[in-house]
Amino acid sequence: MLSIVVGEDFHHIIRTFCSDLRNFPLLRALGYFFCQESHPIHPARTNGRRPPSVVDSVVLSVEEPFRINPEEWFLKRDKHQKSEDDGDPNFVFDVLDSVIVGTMERLRKLRESIFFVGRCNLYGGVGINLNFNHNFKPACESDCLVIRNFCIKGKVEDALRLHSKLLQSHAMPDLYTCNILMNALCKIGDLWTAAWLLDVMPKAGVSPTNVTYNMLIDGYCHSENIDKALHLFSSMYQYGVKASVVTCNILVHALCKEGLLERAKKLLDEILDQNIAANLITKTIFIDGSCRRGDLKHALELWSDIFKEGLSVDRVAYNVLINGFSLVQNIHLAYGYICEMCKRGFLPDIVTFNTLITGHFKEGNIDEACEMHRRMVLFGVFPDHISYRLLIQGLYLHDAQFRAFVYLQNMLSDEMVPEPLIWNLVMNGYARHGDIRRANLLRKLMASWGVLPNTYTYNALILAELKGGKIAQAISLKEEMISRGLFPDLVTYNLLIRAACNIGCTTHASNLLHEMLNRGYEPDIITHTELIRGHCLNGDMKKAEDILIKLERSFCSSFDHVPFQIIIKQYCKRGNIVEAYKVFEKMLRKGLVGSHSMYYSLLIELRKGGYHLEASQVYDKMSGLVLQGFEGMD
Repeated sequence: MLSIVVGEDFHHIIRTFCSDLRNFPLLRALGYFFCQESHPIHPARTNGRRPPSVVDSVVLSVEEPFRINPEEWFLKRDKHQKSEDDGDPNFVFDVLDSVIVGTMERLRKLRESIFFVGRCNLYGGVGINLNFNHNFKPACESDCLVIRNFCIKGKVEDALRLHSKLLQSHAMPDLYTCNILMNALCKIGDLWTAAWLLDVMPKAGVSPTNVTYNMLIDGYCHSENIDKALHLFSSMYQYGVKASVVTCNILVHALCKEGLLERAKKLLDEILDQNIAANLITKTIFIDGSCRRGDLKHALELWSDIFKEGLSVDRVAYNVLINGFSLVQNIHLAYGYICEMCKRGFLPDIVTFNTLITGHFKEGNIDEACEMHRRMVLFGVFPDHISYRLLIQGLYLHDAQFRAFVYLQNMLSDEMVPEPLIWNLVMNGYARHGDIRRANLLRKLMASWGVLPNTYTYNALILAELKGGKIAQAISLKEEMISRGLFPDLVTYNLLIRAACNIGCTTHASNLLHEMLNRGYEPDIITHTELIRGHCLNGDMKKAEDILIKLERSFCSSFDHVPFQIIIKQYCKRGNIVEAYKVFEKMLRKGLVGSHSMYYSLLIELRKGGYHLEASQVYDKMSGLVLQGFEGMD
């Protein structure tokens, strides 16, 4: 019976564990367990000897035997007593779940032990041979200076090796040096070694301060490991280290960034209970978090609290609030706070102007955004790379290619070399309109400034060639990419597949698809839709519907009406109204809505064929679509 219960699903677990030899003890134990279930008499238990399912880990035998004995989970009761679970399959799976969880925890400890030994070997074996019972002496200033210099120059491993040698000679660098080493480790993301250093410091006679803890907490927050950061924060009080307002700001900012505003508030309340005063930075972080959530009401309440508590606002706080109004497209209120900001003696800076440029583009005010760029200079604020990028990106999105190119030239006049993203935006704007000449001129200008083209640059050039109907040149650009050490991406292949399908060359499209698969790219909805279009143009409706079925299976959650619409329209053109209506019904079952032209084509063909009932249903759907359009206009 147990094999039936486990059967179909459990083999996935077995396959997963078989992929790793470290899981072999667990597999042996589970295998033994199933054997014992089939044979309820256990002679190994009657003579007191340890059963063969108990497996010891050689590596962990000193600290903790790696034992898995699942039969003991079942047989601690009298063997003649009736089972309380009465053969309940859920009980079996609960036990198996407990076995697996316990085993994976031991495997985690094993991996950490192996990692620790590896790191200790790298840094001189200090973690294995160090005796903390010995009294440590302060390291000499020259050694501390060398460690600090190594850290400043980015030679963190050299700093750690010297630190390890000092520990082996029972000398410990001072707190200042340890903090610099801690900062260097956190910057390179070696948080495991940083945590080890924090653990070693008090054992070697150097007491970490809140500055030391703040570095590691900040490192955890930047690596999106907030749980470890919070755990470290709670351990500070156990070691008698009092958190500072900086600690609070680091954690609150990380929580707000993750959208955990309520948890951040709770944390702040706990910190305030310990008589740590929240400063303007803390309040500003909360205002920023509220603005990013769109909760301007709460942001303004916090703003009022700043003045009630007697805190002095600064330019940063104003910029955060102005950015909040820009995010919700309320630029008029933003200007109100700019006036207040100026009255308090804070002139707008580059961040203020960049925020306003973004806000104007979000509201669709292109002229105002460009005017804001002009006003910057009047205030003595000169545009930076971000200012130009915001302008050019906004103009690209609003299809103002000529003005985008003018700002690109302004950048070059100011001796600012645009990043590839900016070049690609302008080039892609030309490509959308099929302006091959300007796109190629821009490519030459880009090369003259020493900016190398990337995959996105070539995609823009390929799009320009395809818009001009030059498929051979587009394919040549793809080959040029490869020769330069760049790899075509999914967009590259989709562009070329679309071009091939538009002229009905499905064989070439299939070859491109195979090449794409060989490069490790999975086709997306666009790829399949273009292939459907190509087969429909060739009249191969069976292949088109086969791809549609495959598309439904692969992208059941993210699906649109376009593939259905292509097939329905093609069936209508061919006069095969029955098949067209079948596909239409399938589309309706998925809750998809087509375009007005599709409904109209289907309606006309149904009326021609005398399918008046079906035609009326299509008409109702089309009328609903028109009504929705009018409501949207209101």
